[in-house]
Order: sequence, then structure tokens, then C-alpha cells
Amino acid sequence: MIKKSFLKAILICLILVSGQQLTSYAQKVNIIATPATARIYVDGRIKGTGSYTVSVGKKDCVTVEVRDEGYLPEVRTYCNKRGYDDPPKMDNIQLKQDETLLPSSVSITSSPQTAKIFVNGVEMGSGSHQLSVPLNECLTVEVRAEGFIQESRTYCKKKGQGAPPKSDYFKLQQDESYTSSIESDIANKELILNVKSERNKEEAWKIIVATVLGKFDVLEMNDEKSGYLRTAWVGKPFAANTVRMRVIVKQATDDPLTYKIKFISEASGSPRTPYSADEQFDPIGRILKTYDGFLDELITKLKN
Repeated sequence: MIKKSFLKAILICLILVSGQQLTSYAQKVNIIATPATARIYVDGRIKGTGSYTVSVGKKDCVTVEVRDEGYLPEVRTYCNKRGYDDPPKMDNIQLKQDETLLPSSVSITSSPQTAKIFVNGVEMGSGSHQLSVPLNECLTVEVRAEGFIQESRTYCKKKGQGAPPKSDYFKLQQDESYTSSIESDIANKELILNVKSERNKEEAWKIIVATVLGKFDVLEMNDEKSGYLRTAWVGKPFAANTVRMRVIVKQATDDPLTYKIKFISEASGSPRTPYSADEQFDPIGRILKTYDGFLDELITKLKN
């Protein structure tokens, strides 16, 4: 009986000694980080970049954190004590990119498909464009098409601002100033008016004044002696544009009697622009349909 008890005690001691030996030495963990530029911290202290071998002492735990700019950090804890899984001999830690720091991609499409797409003033294509908005930047997209009202939108990838949409659709509206006008090769050009040889200056001037007043209500200047006439501005405001027009006539030669006429047609690109705001208007190659045929009528009357 005593012999059995003695053997049992020896067996228990061997088991205890064996268990102590399992935790009596440090265990090594070889850390491999991706990307290779990632920094490895052990218990808050930087120990290496890309790879590092961590030593986990007996009855101890070690916290490893891997960080890199543009990536989400990863934290692992390795313990060399009873009640915990043994640390691995090797651990590959692959960081995930932080999507909040990546450029935002916006799929731009337009109608009509012929519309040109500009990014910060630079033409990028027609109909569609894949826009990339870098971190901490804003980009302005402008979509333009002849005969339509242009649209612009700004997309920003900045902290505290809403993320840009994944896709955006530009449906341009028709420009009434375009549909209410026609393309004309007489706009903003000085043209010669020939007068019938049998007609004197007084007769010719009466024809010019009467024909002009048939389309333009107010003459800003009318000097028969010098042969100079200028109408006041007339025009029309639209939802996204303002068009103004005027006519200038001046005598060119006495013999033969000829005059020069200039049909001035301009647009501001903005609604409700005062006609007197000269600096806001630019010449256009179109005239309002109301004045179509005016020049042909004047030419015919002076010649016949």
C-alpha cells in the first residue's frame, strides 16, 4: 500500500515538473507585415519595419500593433501562460487600406451624350467620364453642349464633408436663347449697303431710318448729315441667358453712295443681365429670330 502511494506521488511530481518546463522558456513569434513599409510596435514601442521577431516570456503576454499610413492598424496579443493558446511561430499580418483615405471615384454621365465634360476647366471627354477625387481636394465638373444650359457641380473629399456619390447624372435642359435664335454669318460683321445710283442721300437715308424703325423702336443716335445711325439695345432675357442686339449704320462713300451696317449680337450667359452692363456681354454668331430677314429687306429697298 505504501509502495503504491509512493509511486503515485512520484508520478504527480513528474507531471508537475513537465508542466513547469512547458512554460519555463520564452517563445518566439516571427511577425511578417504587409505592406513592407508597415511599422511594428511591441507594447507601444516601435521595434521594426516589415518584419520583427517577438519574444514572449514565460507567464507573460505581449501586444503587437502594426501600422502604416493609409491603412487600418492591426493589433494582436500573444500569451505564454496557462489558459491561453500557444503563440504561433509565425504570423502574417496584412493591413487593409483605409477607404476613407482613398480617392473617391464618381461615374459621370450626361444627356445629351454629345455634351462635353470639363474638370476644373480641362476637357475630359464627351458623354461619360470616371472622375477620381483625391483626398483633401475638390474638383468642379462642368457639362456643356450647344443649345443647352450648362451645369456644374463640385465634389470634395475632405474631412467633415459628405463623401461624393459613386455616380452622378447630368441631364441638360434646352437653352431657350438658342431655340429662339438662328445662326447667322452677318452677326457682328461690317457689311456694305449699295444704293441705287439714281437715288440721292436724302432718299436713301429715309429708307434706312424707316426700315430700321420697323424692327428697332428707339434710335439712340440719328445724324443724317454725317450719315450715322445707332439704335438702342434691344433683346430678351431667358432662364439662363440674356441676349442683346443693336444696329449701327454709317456712310462709307459719296460716289457711289454706299453705307456700312453692323448687326451687333451679344449674350451674357446669365439671366436678367442689364443691357447696359457692357463688360458682361460677349459677341455671338446668332441673331434672334425676330430680326431674321431684316438685312435682306434693307438691301432690297436700297437697291430698287
